[in-house]
Amino acid sequence: MRILTAFAVPFVLSSATHAQQTVNSVTDGDWWDPFTWDCSCVPGNTALVTVDHYVTVDGGMNKGGGSLTIGPGGVIDNYTVIQLGCKVVNYGYMVLEDLWIDADMEQFENLGIIDCYRIANYREDLYNDGYLMVIDTLYTYSSITNGPAGYFSAYAIKGDEEFENFNVADFSGVGSTGIRFFNHDTLEFHASAGSVARSIINDGYLVLHGLRVDTLLNEGSINSATITIGAYYSGAGEWLVMPVSQDIIVDTNSTMIITAPGRLNVSDGDLTVYGAMEGSGCVIVDGTTMNHGSITGTLDICDLSPTTTQAPILDVNTGTVSSGVTFCMSTACSVGFGPESRLSQITLFPNPANERVELWGLGSEVAEIRVFDLQGRLQVLSIQVAGPSRGIDVSLLTAGSYMVHVVSGAKRTVIPLVIGR
Repeated sequence: MRILTAFAVPFVLSSATHAQQTVNSVTDGDWWDPFTWDCSCVPGNTALVTVDHYVTVDGGMNKGGGSLTIGPGGVIDNYTVIQLGCKVVNYGYMVLEDLWIDADMEQFENLGIIDCYRIANYREDLYNDGYLMVIDTLYTYSSITNGPAGYFSAYAIKGDEEFENFNVADFSGVGSTGIRFFNHDTLEFHASAGSVARSIINDGYLVLHGLRVDTLLNEGSINSATITIGAYYSGAGEWLVMPVSQDIIVDTNSTMIITAPGRLNVSDGDLTVYGAMEGSGCVIVDGTTMNHGSITGTLDICDLSPTTTQAPILDVNTGTVSSGVTFCMSTACSVGFGPESRLSQITLFPNPANERVELWGLGSEVAEIRVFDLQGRLQVLSIQVAGPSRGIDVSLLTAGSYMVHVVSGAKRTVIPLVIGR
């Protein structure tokens, strides 16, 4: 992938002549061809230019003054670099290689179509109410607004500013970004491995596939909101998950959809459902689980500190839970809170067990092993030292289901255990 430093300095238009002239295209042609324009000249740097024909820009361009308006039938076609500091309004079609938008530009407004390989945006509040498609990366050093009629699509967006969406925006390979997203309609991420977003505030429709969000706030009470969480298997034994270090609230009239192999990890907070939670993925909650709405599908929910032995294994349930929902049963729910906090793959044998259970896969790590019943009461505590296999005595446990918590330093995992007699 080419990087931003590959941007070349385009040819600078002269401002010595034709100051503040009004120039209109009269035929298809090249920007640098005088016969393309009604003035029979090349537009100056401060000219007020309107393009209503198919105009190519051979060799790039730097227009820092005046204005550039592309009419509904106009096309700007360039395969090098265009640097714009003038007022720009596009109603037509811009096909560009690299677009550089200066910080002191008076206005940049897209109401038509921009198809670009890469953009560097320095202007405060770039506004799109048309189709803006970036094949590679949008580098932004100021805020961007995708308006009520806007469609925004990019492989990646990088920067540390704000992106506010009022219609449809999607990203297919986000990477690490410091962008703060505000979504009021439809925002989708189908991200590559290791993709991170700084924060998302959502009161619209939000799809998260393979993206980790440092801060996620779902304001479904403002507008009917849906969050879809999915993940991809990396091929290296890791699931890309959605970790959240705060409370998650699914408001009334809102829906959270978690599709397998997607996993929502609420690592330092509570989960409260007033609306609907559905899907086929996995939910792991370190705090309190409360359902006052509906939980449906084939979700597997694992409350790491349960207060009940009766299904549904939720701390508070005044809503409905469908029969397909399980509790701490899936393999995904046994791997902990994400790749960075996982122990090596651990298995219990035998399971179901009677007298003793062996834990395989701990390697040389010192581990604390705790066995809880489904009311959250500690039944067995064992400190284990080095060795590939370590056993714990479960002969005093009554028949039933238990949760085995394995902790080594900052890493942990939770594994369901069944005692049979």
